[in-house]
Amino acid sequence: MKISKKIAIIISCVFVFMGIVCIMVGKVNGGSLLFHVDYQKHEVSSGKDKQKMVVKNYSLEDTASIELNLDCSDLKLEEGDEFKITYTCLDDDVLTISDEDKVTIIKEETCEKNSGIGIHIEWFGMGSGLSDDREVLLTIPKGKKFEQFTVTSSFGDVSFKELETDCADITLDCGELNGTFAKDVEKSKIHVEYGDCKVSFGGNCGETDMLSNSGDIHVTYTGEAGISKIASNYGDMNVTFNGNAKETSIESDCGDVNMTVYGKKEDYQLDVRSECEFSIDGDEFESEHYTSGGTGANKMSVKMEYGELDLNFKS
Repeated sequence: MKISKKIAIIISCVFVFMGIVCIMVGKVNGGSLLFHVDYQKHEVSSGKDKQKMVVKNYSLEDTASIELNLDCSDLKLEEGDEFKITYTCLDDDVLTISDEDKVTIIKEETCEKNSGIGIHIEWFGMGSGLSDDREVLLTIPKGKKFEQFTVTSSFGDVSFKELETDCADITLDCGELNGTFAKDVEKSKIHVEYGDCKVSFGGNCGETDMLSNSGDIHVTYTGEAGISKIASNYGDMNVTFNGNAKETSIESDCGDVNMTVYGKKEDYQLDVRSECEFSIDGDEFESEHYTSGGTGANKMSVKMEYGELDLNFKS
């Protein structure tokens, strides 16, 4: 490499380093990484001036089912004395609440969210607010059980504990899910496009459809599991059955799978297809197709493309 090219690379690296140092010094001294450009007023201002958060409160009537359509807020559930929503947002953000046939529908108006570094641009009345502090806090009275609990989120995390519902339908485009169901769930559909998924079922679960396109899956069944379909394209899986698992399908394109299953291997009609080595109760297998020959009524199918499988049974 010519000396002149080496010198150019060194100088470029020095300038990049100096730029990072300047940004960090400004941030430490109270500066903002978020700024706002208003082309109508020909102004550039700090994101701190534009991104002031407010808290809005909404009282809810008792309802059989609830549906939340969120654009870019985190969703948290907590137990309380009254049924309500506490919305932390920008002043212009709005939640629309309506009731249709015993279903309360909550919809968030358009907004955007980032990790704290970004640009807010307004051009002829069109703009985008950026914030990482938006949150919808849903307070549920103790003992409340939904017939249907539905969440659709474009950007944001979802977390809940001891949720009681007959059916659950949760879809996240980008965000992490961390949830615990208190009692029996008849049917659950959980799809996460980008983000980790951690779910625990406190009682029996009739039917599960769980999918993660890119992210890890951690799921625990406390009671009996009926039909369980769990799939991941990119990410590891950790699946625990503490009760009887009647019919289970596990699919993983790329990632390791660790499974702990209640009962003995003989209780299951086991079918494993893997492109890699895998382990069952400590025994190592190299074949691409393995069947246990069990005579039990339970069925379990595992399909692996790239990744290791560690499957263990416990009584």
